[in-house]
Amino acid sequence: MPLFIPRPGLWLRNGIKILVRLCPENKIKPKESTRGTHPKGDDRRGQRRPVEIVLILAFSLVFMLLSCSGCWDKTEIEDLAILTAWGVDREENGDILASAVIVKPFAVAGKTGEGSAPPERPFWLASSSGRNMLEAMCNFAAFSPRFIFCAHSRFVIFGEETARQGVEKILDFFERNREPRLTANLLVVKDMTAAEFLKSEFEMVPLPPEGGLGLIQNATRRLGTVVNVNLNDFLIALGSEGIEPVAGCFEVIPKRPVPLEGELERKEIIQSPVINGAAAFKDDRLVGWLNRTETRGLQWIRGKVENTPLLVENPMAPPALIGVEVIRANSAVTPSMVKGKPHVQIKIELEGNIEDAQGFFDPKTDPAVLKNIEKRMAAVIEKESEAVLHRCQQELNTDIFGFGATFHRSLPQTWDRLRGNWDTEFPRLEVSLDIKTHIRLSGLAIESIKKIK
Repeated sequence: MPLFIPRPGLWLRNGIKILVRLCPENKIKPKESTRGTHPKGDDRRGQRRPVEIVLILAFSLVFMLLSCSGCWDKTEIEDLAILTAWGVDREENGDILASAVIVKPFAVAGKTGEGSAPPERPFWLASSSGRNMLEAMCNFAAFSPRFIFCAHSRFVIFGEETARQGVEKILDFFERNREPRLTANLLVVKDMTAAEFLKSEFEMVPLPPEGGLGLIQNATRRLGTVVNVNLNDFLIALGSEGIEPVAGCFEVIPKRPVPLEGELERKEIIQSPVINGAAAFKDDRLVGWLNRTETRGLQWIRGKVENTPLLVENPMAPPALIGVEVIRANSAVTPSMVKGKPHVQIKIELEGNIEDAQGFFDPKTDPAVLKNIEKRMAAVIEKESEAVLHRCQQELNTDIFGFGATFHRSLPQTWDRLRGNWDTEFPRLEVSLDIKTHIRLSGLAIESIKKIK
């Protein structure tokens, strides 16, 4: 005979009915016929008495408390090793070498009293290998007394050779696993492995991943010569039609040749990283680097420049320079077919303030001087945009701008004809630039200081 287990909702309703009947003051009296005695609209059928409402709330509260179970799979924070950055390389036999920056909480807490042991470095750099990323991560358990917890990872960093061999199979772990977050920044380190790069340290920041995150955010807000790409952005570009991925690029500046061994805190930073340009991909493979000028040209086209200094020649006192701080920029890409050939028009608009002027500068003397400066600003942006277009079309043949995706969205029938030959059509794609610049303010001083003779 099958066992019948009533539903929780049925228990709740039956329990309320029993309690209502047990309450003497709520005994239901025989209803008298009231047909025709109440005015129209005074229908009290379906109304609940106050005791019923209280009982419903009480049962609901008890039911919710009973249904909220405890943390059956909990892991105490004292048993976790907080991982803040991943480094991924391939070994000669094809295995994955996973390097990790792990926080030492007792070392981060601060230095101990006088006369105690020397302070430790606030992080532990550990490495583990495996046939895939999952096995490499699980192999940390062979020598780590704590469970590796990677939900707070700030970076996923690939060595140059690993990125050139392809990263799709490795990224599947970060996309499929529930613990790593797709908001982690993805970067490629130039001319070295990720394991060597993770030995770098930053001034004024004890934990390297926190210093790297601050470096990217600061450079994005102030320079515009870097790309800020996380795992989610990279995976979307990798899985979309008509666009190739791009990632940030780190370089290391060695300060002096000192061995990088030891766990004690050093008073001097041995090697320090800088963010420099971008890494251009074709499918999931690294195909080349973009310098700072080309990277800013890419950001002009994609409309991702937040704030950047723009230097132009002072028309009133050449070759002196005028520094314009760009405060707002956007772009729009319009695809079309011109005489049977694909064509793209890029409109770039920006506003800026004059923040620095060398030589004499007086817009009151010549009102057209601001228009002259705006033309020179447009010329600089055009030069940088054409530089990155030439680099990607003629040398790398990778559409990191997403021109193909614009055809896919705006002209789907045209894209159906171009899709199979886009690698051939992209280098021959005609691109026209329409740049509009506007100087909003000239600073607190309208004219430059001029010595009176």
